[in-house]
Amino acid sequence: MKHLFILFAVMFSTFAAKADPLPAITGQPQSLTVRTTSNAVFSVTATGATSYQWRFNGTDLVGATAATLVVTNAQTANVGYYMAVAKNDTGWVPSQMAYLSVVNGAGGLVPFENYDSTNSQAKSQCSGTPINVGTVRAVAGPQLDQMQPVDFPVSMDGDGYFDGGYVVVPTVPSGQQVYYRILITNACFSNPTFTQPSATLILTAGTNGVPLPSTSALRFPYWLEWPNPVFNIDGQSSPKNQVYRPGENANIKVTYYDFYGPGSIQWRKDGKDIPGATSSLLTITNIQSADTGVYDARVFSSDRAISPKFTLQVQSLNGQTVLQSPRIEDPFFVCDLAGLAGRYYTIEWTTNLTDWNGLLTLTNTSGTTTFSNALSSGTSRSYRAELLP
Repeated sequence: MKHLFILFAVMFSTFAAKADPLPAITGQPQSLTVRTTSNAVFSVTATGATSYQWRFNGTDLVGATAATLVVTNAQTANVGYYMAVAKNDTGWVPSQMAYLSVVNGAGGLVPFENYDSTNSQAKSQCSGTPINVGTVRAVAGPQLDQMQPVDFPVSMDGDGYFDGGYVVVPTVPSGQQVYYRILITNACFSNPTFTQPSATLILTAGTNGVPLPSTSALRFPYWLEWPNPVFNIDGQSSPKNQVYRPGENANIKVTYYDFYGPGSIQWRKDGKDIPGATSSLLTITNIQSADTGVYDARVFSSDRAISPKFTLQVQSLNGQTVLQSPRIEDPFFVCDLAGLAGRYYTIEWTTNLTDWNGLLTLTNTSGTTTFSNALSSGTSRSYRAELLP
C-alpha cells in the first residue's frame, strides 16, 4: 500500500478545500417477519447521503435506490439479508443488515424438554453434576445472528431435566432450518445467576411432529459444549469499522479462543458466504465501491458461533490530504489535518527535511483532526502526515 506524505513547514501557510464527509447512517433497517404474500417495508436514513442502493444477500437490487424498500407479495424466495448503502460524492457507507423472515401461520416448533432422556441431561459447567435447581429457556432463529428468546423461563424439574413441551419459533416456517439452543441459569460458585448455553444445533422446525434431530439426540450444557469461542478482529474485541480508498488492499484477521482448538472458518459479506474465504485472514485486493458492506465470520469448532460484525466503507474522495490552518496557541504550535475519515495518521517532524522524528498517531474520525506540538525556541520545524494502513 502506498503511503501518502504531506510536508508542512511552520513558517508557511498551506490551505486546501475539504470535501464533504462520508454519509452517516442515523436510522438502521430493522429485521422483519411477515406472512406469505404480505408486503415487507425496510427503511434507512442517513445524513449527507445523496442516493441509496439496497442489496439482498449481497447483490444490488435493480432500481432499489430510495431510502425505503418495499418487498411486495413476499415469498420464501425473499427470505434473507437486506441492507442499504448510502452514497455521496465522497464515498459509500453500508447500513446494518436486516433479516426478512416469511412464514405461513405461527411459525415452526422446536423441542423444549429433555424429560427422561439420558443423552440430554443438563449438567453444570461448575461441578459436572446434574442441575437440579435453575431455570431454562429456548433461543432460536433462522440464522446464528438472528437467534432470540422464544419462550418464558421454565423451572428445572430436578436432576438435569426440564419439561416444556414444544415452543414456537415465529421467525422460522415449519419445515425449514432453525438454529436452536437453550440457556440454563443456575448457581455456579459465587454467582447465583450464572447462565450457560447449550451447543447451538441446526434443526428442522416441525409442526406437530418431533423436529430433527429428535429430543433424545439434543445436547444440553455440559463440559463438551464449553466454552463458546471468544472473538477478536484485528486485536479488538469490538472491531472498528474499516475505511479504505479505492485501489487499496485490506487484510483483516479474526482470532478466537476455544478450549477445543481451531475449527473451520467461513467469512461472510452482507450475510452471504465469500467463496474461498475460509482462513482466519481475509484479504480484499483493489478495493472498490462494490466491496462496501457488512462483514463477519462463522466458526464451526466445538460449537457454532459468529463473530462481531464490522462495516467496510469506501471513501473515494476527500480532497488532497493536507496540513492546514497553522496557528500558534502559546506555548504550542497547532495545526489541522484534512484527510481520510476513519483512518489513522502518524505525524512526524524534522529540522532538516532528512532526519524525521515521530510525534504522535492521530485517529482521524471525521475527516479533519487537530494536533499540537510544543514550540521549540529558535528552531524551525517541518511536519508531515503519513496515512497508515
